[in-house]
This record gives sequence, structure tokens and C-alpha cells, in this order.
Amino acid sequence: MAATDQDQTDPNDPKITSAIYDGASVRAAWTPSQDTGVTGYVILLAYLGGGDTVITHESDPIPGRTTNRGTLTLPEPLNTDVAYQVVVRALWDDTPGQASAPVILPTARPALVSALYDGSDIHATWAPSWQAAVGYEIVVFSTDSGLTYSTPVAGMDTTAGVITAAQMGGGLDAAQQWVITVAAVGEGNASARADLAAFPKPLACPTLEASSLYRQGTAIVARWSAPPAQGVDSVRLSAIGVNSGTEHAITLAASATNGTLALPAPLPETEPVLLRVAAVGAAGAGVSAPGTPLIATLPSIKGATYDGQTMALTWHMAANAAVSGFTLQVFSQTTGQAMTASVSGGTATHGTIPLGGPLADDQTWLAQVIATGEGIGAEGILVPVVTGTAAVTSVTSAPDNTTLDVCWTAPGSTVPPEYTRLTLHADGTPVAAVRAAGLSATLPVPAAVQGVADGAPPALTVALAPGAGAALNTAAPPVAAVAAAPSVTGFAVDALTGTATLRWAGLDGVSGYRIDLPGGARLYADDTTAPLPAGILAAGGAPPRVTVRAAVSEDGRAVLGPVSAPFTLAHAPPDGVSARYDGATLTVDWDPVPAAASFTVTVLQTTDGTTTRDGDPFTAPAGATGGRWPYTPSTPSATHTVVVQANQPVETADNLGPPSAPVALFRPAFVPSAAAASVAFPHLYPAARLATALAGGTPGAPITLFVPDVGNGTPLSGLPVTAGPFSLATSSAAPAYPYALTIAVGGDGPDDPSPWSFGAEPIRADLRAAYVDFLKALESAGAAPWGILAIQDALSRTLPQTFAEVLYYGYGLTVPSADTGATLGSVDLRPGMVLRVAASPYQAISESSSALRWSNGYVAGPVVDYEVGQFIDSAGGITTGWDSFFGQLVAGGALSVNPPPSHDTTEQMGGVADAADLYFPAFVAPFYRLFAPTTLPGASDPTPTDTPTNVTLAAASSFTALTTAGNTPGGADPVAYFRGRAMPRPCLRVTLDGAPMVVPVGTTVANLLAQRGQAPFAAPGPVTGLTLTRSLGAAVLDPTAPATADQRWPVRLDWSGLGAYGPGWTALSLPLLPGDSVTTNLP
Repeated sequence: MAATDQDQTDPNDPKITSAIYDGASVRAAWTPSQDTGVTGYVILLAYLGGGDTVITHESDPIPGRTTNRGTLTLPEPLNTDVAYQVVVRALWDDTPGQASAPVILPTARPALVSALYDGSDIHATWAPSWQAAVGYEIVVFSTDSGLTYSTPVAGMDTTAGVITAAQMGGGLDAAQQWVITVAAVGEGNASARADLAAFPKPLACPTLEASSLYRQGTAIVARWSAPPAQGVDSVRLSAIGVNSGTEHAITLAASATNGTLALPAPLPETEPVLLRVAAVGAAGAGVSAPGTPLIATLPSIKGATYDGQTMALTWHMAANAAVSGFTLQVFSQTTGQAMTASVSGGTATHGTIPLGGPLADDQTWLAQVIATGEGIGAEGILVPVVTGTAAVTSVTSAPDNTTLDVCWTAPGSTVPPEYTRLTLHADGTPVAAVRAAGLSATLPVPAAVQGVADGAPPALTVALAPGAGAALNTAAPPVAAVAAAPSVTGFAVDALTGTATLRWAGLDGVSGYRIDLPGGARLYADDTTAPLPAGILAAGGAPPRVTVRAAVSEDGRAVLGPVSAPFTLAHAPPDGVSARYDGATLTVDWDPVPAAASFTVTVLQTTDGTTTRDGDPFTAPAGATGGRWPYTPSTPSATHTVVVQANQPVETADNLGPPSAPVALFRPAFVPSAAAASVAFPHLYPAARLATALAGGTPGAPITLFVPDVGNGTPLSGLPVTAGPFSLATSSAAPAYPYALTIAVGGDGPDDPSPWSFGAEPIRADLRAAYVDFLKALESAGAAPWGILAIQDALSRTLPQTFAEVLYYGYGLTVPSADTGATLGSVDLRPGMVLRVAASPYQAISESSSALRWSNGYVAGPVVDYEVGQFIDSAGGITTGWDSFFGQLVAGGALSVNPPPSHDTTEQMGGVADAADLYFPAFVAPFYRLFAPTTLPGASDPTPTDTPTNVTLAAASSFTALTTAGNTPGGADPVAYFRGRAMPRPCLRVTLDGAPMVVPVGTTVANLLAQRGQAPFAAPGPVTGLTLTRSLGAAVLDPTAPATADQRWPVRLDWSGLGAYGPGWTALSLPLLPGDSVTTNLP
């Protein structure tokens, strides 16, 4: 059946309400059939050929009786020369049913040229269609929400139209994707649509920047910013005459943010012109802001002064009510770099542009004034700028100071100067000026500024200003002409850094100086101080002398002034510097320094490798060779040194010479306690650092001693050996010392007594027990006897100990005690001691005379000293002996000594007469102990022959055996005594003012001074005029240092804060050790 055979008035026939052809499909909408038997529809496309309807395209069945729209997809665009009809036919299952009336379908589609959305309306243009019988329709819809807006445009030949914000619901939602098309509308609501054009997403308008300009009537230079958006293919910049509609436009890349719109002729000043920039998609749909108006009147520059930091402009412009201000600009024609400033007010005629620095002189710079108002401003005529800086090469004063000859080089400018203006200033005031065409000129110096009443010359400066036309370059700084000589005001060497610094009085207007050094060397300074070379003070020969003169040498110019008077530098540091600190007062002494007006004493402190001054320096007057000052270190844990400097002024200028070699403020020392005996028994503690001394030994610090191979070539076993605070372990500090003996701070419990903790007890029993256990454990680990003796010596000299413990650890002095179990008094004889034997001959005057019998008995006799020492026999064995000569004879088999007779049961024994008698085989041993009888036999009694009644000597092969030795024969350890009631005394050697002395064990410092009548009253306080030094003996604190016999620490009897331990009891009660040296300040 033909597509048009049915009666179209039948309500069962579908009726087409619209048909849209878009080049790829035909979309139809219809009123559905009311026939209940209809099951679907098809869309037919046909044309009349030879009077018959020819169906050319048919859609797939569209199911549903009530369906009212569908799409016929085309394999290719339709031929615009064929008049196509659209028909919708109903279907009864597979049987064709009623058909709609045909609708003529336009096929000639319009072409969208542009569509710009300005935030309110859309302005569209297109190429027309000859089939737009009814006109056109602009259609805008969202692909996100489906929201659609449209507006009809009448006229077949119409090529532009607007869809307003009101027609689009007040405007488009910028976040959605919008597309636009234009349809050519025919009869029956059939249309042919142009291709869709997508707007950028989001709908964000490019924004013209304020720097956009109408440039000298030849072009419009625009800048803009545009937010990121999808679908932007290009940017379109256009200028449109509001009245005439004349448009000038250019298309730029999508990424463009600036562009220049060239104009064929200046814009008319009588017609408003709008500038617009749009972001456009590939199909012509875009976003633009509303047009921005231009200002057409142009300002004209009359003067442009460049000073290197700013550009000052003056200008003229015809009155224009639209102008509300001006933008001043300097820009590089080479790079486009620009600096600007704003001036408000439409009648302004001058302003300044801050440049932030000099303009690059390898670029061409132009100055201009831009008239601004509401909209795009107008640039004035460009003025070339003379850039760079004219450089003065010399300034020479005439002999009579009436003229200055000035030479210079032209500024490095791409715009050459036409002239140079020179100005002379006196104390900042212009006093003369000339204009020169070349590169040199002579400036007159007016008589009024050639000098002043007091003879001081004024500060003269010369300024250069090259110029070209209206542009003037004043960037060159004034250059000084110097007529005065500086004077040296002082010299000083920094005590901390050693930097030598010369100072002088500066001259007004002078920015540089030259220092002439010995030997022709020179230094230059831009200040009034200069550090001098380190070697200048160390050079031999005559004392170093320096002079100073003004010397300006910058940018190729040199100006020299007259020379100062020679200044002789202080170059010799003080000699003989010594320092002593007693915890409160610093005492420093030095050798005399001639011509010194004063002295500076500086304390330096070093912490973690960084040295700083500790407080302000101390001073001493002329002629001083020392001084005393209260001083408290700010950082006691630091290492402190002291340096001294002498000030030898030249006239009135200080002249502080180099510092002396630094000397230690504090040396490791033994410090006596300060508390009363009722609080802490008097004691002595080692202070390797100042912090320990100042803290009174509390809380103390671990002590590490390094020990050589004491196992006779066999490594000690069971290490570490530990007892209480004492521990010996292996060490890798140095090959010569494979072991480290540590005295810990301890105090963690009853089994760990602290050597640094003191109470009222004279001897700390727990520490003594730990000491004994430690030495026994060392022996068990394999330590040789000579090693035990050396460790005893080291501990006796480094262990914090009470005055009573000094006698115990130094000599083993023991008295009967329940704590130790000792029932006899005893003392150990160790290497370094002296055994002094006083013989007691017996005299018998009469046995019958009752009167003379009282004279019978023992009398005082000769005294013999036997040195207690160690000797090594030919086999390498080390023993303790009394006489090295006899010891060698016995060891070599040249001499044998018989033992004295003894009777074990009666505890009797024949005594010895000489130390040589002690070399009988059983008595040769490393350890000896001298026992005292409990009661001394009377001088008139018969000779006692039992050992307990005599002063008896016991020998032991080990320290462990020594601890159980007794004073009777027959035991594990042999004994001997000097017969005839001889009285052996353990003694030690000390020195007093260099004189060697042998004194008994227990002798105190006060006892020694009393022998000279120098013992002071036992009053509280430190003692001065006295120095006590104590050897460290076998103690090794630094394993990397060579072995030395002169390790000595002072005992600080002068330490601040010392008091009395009790009535008549002071630090002078300290017992002496072998080798102690006491020195008094005798005249």
C-alpha cells in the first residue's frame, strides 16, 4: 500500500508532530493510534517518483501501541536534491496498518559558524539553508541533564540570532556540558539541524587583564586568564565598534593567554569600541566575557629620568573625562620585561616607577605613559631610555684644589647618550655643574667649598648623568674626591680567634681604604676595620708598622687619599703565663711587659670541639705581672684555658697584642673534702675535670685505669673480674695495655659500695672488703704478684679515700678491728718504701750496785735504712727485696743465706742482724707484712726471743696468702725479726722544698711543715703559700701516651671552701705517700 493511501482523518491513524533530520538519522514524534490492535510502528522515508511513492528507508519496528517517538538511522546523508517525505505507519504484529499523513523533510542543513555565550545570552551565527521555509530554531541542551532550551528565528535568509538568558531559565549552569545547534525549519514542524557544537566545560569565561592596551593607534595588545576547561580549540580576540558593528578579530591557539590585534587604522575617537576574548570549541561554540571598552586619547612624555632604581616621568595629554588615572611603564623591547606604577587622577602629569634594580644595559628599554579608566587603556608615544651606568675612571684634584679633572666611560646602553651632565657636590649640596659632549671634563671647585675655618676639607663628590632627548640617566652614584688622611684608632688581636684587626677613623664620603703593610704588601677594606694577615706579627726584624689611606677602587675607578701616620703594631705575646683556679678565684701571673698600659686576661672554654669566651675578660693595670679575680665558670664541664694580652698604646690608640699561649685554668688534681668529720670523715677525691672539683666529688665519675700484661704472658682468665665497684676487663685501647681497670661510681646496693660516698667512719669496711676480694680474684685469674703490687699502687693513688684509708690503701696499715677480724697491728712493706731499723744495744753497768742497776738495759743505737724494692733475677723472676745487691747474689746462686733457728712450739726464733739475713730461701717472696707486738717489751727487760713479743716480719708468696699471714713461726708463711729489741719502722721518701726526706708512715703534711716551723695554725679555710703534688705512680689514665715517671697531680690544699674537720683538724692532716713533694713559698 502507498504511504499516503489511508484517510488521515481517522483517529486510528498516527499523526506526525515533528521530524528532525541531522545528517545521520531522522527522529520523528507522533500521536499514537487509538486502534487497540496496533502493536508498534515503523518510520518510512519516501519520495514521489513518476507519480508513485517510493519508500527509500524504513526503520526497524518500534514496539508499543502508545509509543510516540522513534529514530530512523541512515546509512549515509540524504540527497538534498530529493524531496523526501516522512511517514509513520502502524503495525498489527507483522501486518502494516494505518499510516500518518506524509511530512516534507528539509534536507539542506544550515552550518553553525559561531555561538558565543557571554554569561547571559548566546549569540549565534550560521550559514543559511534554502529549505528554511519557516525560518530557524536555535536549540541548546545539556548532555548531562537533558535540559533543553530553544528559540525560533524568523526569515529564511537570517544568519544570526540570540537566545537570551530569560529564554534559558535565567542562564546556563556552568558545571554542565552544553551543546548548541541551529535547525532550518520547514512545513509541518520538520527541520534539518546543523552539526552539534559543544561549549567548553565548565562555562568559564576568559578574563581580560588590566594590562591590555590600545597601543598608539596601531594595535590592541591583550592579556587574559582562562580557567581550565574541556573542549577549547582556540581563542578568538575581537574589537567591535558599538555603533557601526565593525569588527576586527584574530584567532589564536587554545593555550594562548595574550595576543596582538593589529589595526588597519587608528580607532575613531568618537565611536565606542568593545574588546572581547572568547574560548571557542572546535565546532565554533565558545564562552566570552561581555565586551570591554577602550580609551582612545594618547598621553605624550615630556621627561624621563632614570636613576638606576626608579624612572620618573612627566607627560601631557588632552582632557578626557573617561580617564581616571595613568599607568607608567618601562619595558624591554628585547625581552618584554616590564615595570609599572599607577598614578590616580585624570589630570595627573608626573609619577615615578620603582624598578627594583638597574635596567639591563644589553636591552633596549622604552618608557611610556598609559591613560587608564574604565576599560582598556591607551599607550602614549614610546621614549627610548639611556640605561647602564656611566663609570668614572679617575678623579684628580688640582694642586690648588680649584678644579677636578674627571674621566669616565659611557654607559653600556643600546640607546647612546647625546651628552653628559656633571655635577659637583660639597657635603651633599650641588655647587657646580657642566655639560660635556665627550668622556672627560673639568669641574670648577668654588672657593667657598675648597676648605672651612677649622681646616677640615668638605666631602666632595662628582655625579654623572648621560642623556638623550627627554631621557636622562642619573644612575651613576656620586664618586668621592678625597682630601684628608685617616687616623689609626686602634689595633687588637682577638683572644678567641687570633684575628688581628686594625681600626681607623673613617672619612666622610669615603667607601674604601688601602692598608700598606711591611714589605710592600697591601690590603683593601670597605669599612674602617681590616683583619691583618696572620703572619704579620710573627715576622722577624723590626716591629711591624702599617699606614692607612683612602682608596676608592670600584667599577674601574681609583681614587687615593693621603697617608696616615705610621702605626707600630704590638706583636709580642706575654711570656711566663701561669694560671691557678681555686674554685672561686682565678690567679694569673706573667712576666713583665715594657710599655704595657694594661693587660687583658680572657678565659676560653671548649665544649664538643667548639671554643668560646667564658664571660667578659679581666683587666690588670700598667706594670702588673699578675692578678686575682673572682670567677665562676658558666659551663663547669667544659675545658677551660687562659690567655693574656698586653696593650701597648700608640699615643691614645689602643694596641692590644697577640694572646699568650693558652694555659690550663684547671689541671687534674686531688681535692680534700670540706665537710666536718661528723658529717663525712675527711677524705681526698680525684678530680680529673673542673666540674668534679666544683661539685665536691659528688656524684663522682667512673675512673678507668689501663693495665699492662700482668699475667706474665698468659692472658687472664674469667674476665671480667668484678668485686663491688672494682672491675678488670680486656681493652683494645692500646696494645701495651690489654686490660682496663674500672672504678665504678657504684652505690647500687650493699654489694656495690660507692667509692664516692663518704660517711663518718674512718675506713669504709664494705669498700675495703670489695678491694680485698678484687685483688684475690685477680690472683685467681692469673695476675702475677708484681702486677698485684702495681695495681695496689695505682688504686692507692687514684681511689677516692678517707685520710685513714690513705694509710690502708697506700701501706696496708691495719689495726685490730671487729670489721676485718684483725687482732694485730700491721703494715705492708711495698716497693718504694723504706724499712728503717733502729738498733738497741744492751748496756750492763753493774749487777750488784743497787744504784747502778737502774742503768742496765737497752739504749738508743744506730739507725739503718733498707730500701724496699723489686728486682728481676736472671731468670726473669720478679720479687720484692731489701737490698738489690744481695738479692742479685742470692738469685744468681753466688750467696746462700741460712734461716734463723726457730722453735715452733714455744714460738721462739733467732732474730736477724741485717737485711741480708732475710734472703734465706723461704723468706724470698713478693709480699711482706710487718706485725707489731701487742705490748712493747720494756727497755730494762731481758731480751725477748719469741716472735709475738717482737716487731715481726712475715713473707707471703701471694696476696691471698698475705691476708692470712701471722707473726709466729711454723705457719704457712715464714717470719723473721731483728734481734736485740731492734725497732723497725716503715718509712717513705718525700721532698720538702726539693730536699729529700725519709719520714715514717703516717706522717702528715702538718707533721712535715712542723719540722720547718712552717705549720700554720689549724684554722678553717684553704691554705696558701704551699704546694703539694702527688705522683700517680703505676696509674695509667691515657694508654696512648708514652710511659712517664712524672705524672703528678696537685693536692689542692688551697681549694676554696675548705674548713676544719674538727678542733685542730684540717686538710693538713692528710697522710703522705711515697714521692709526695711539698713546696713552700720560701724567699
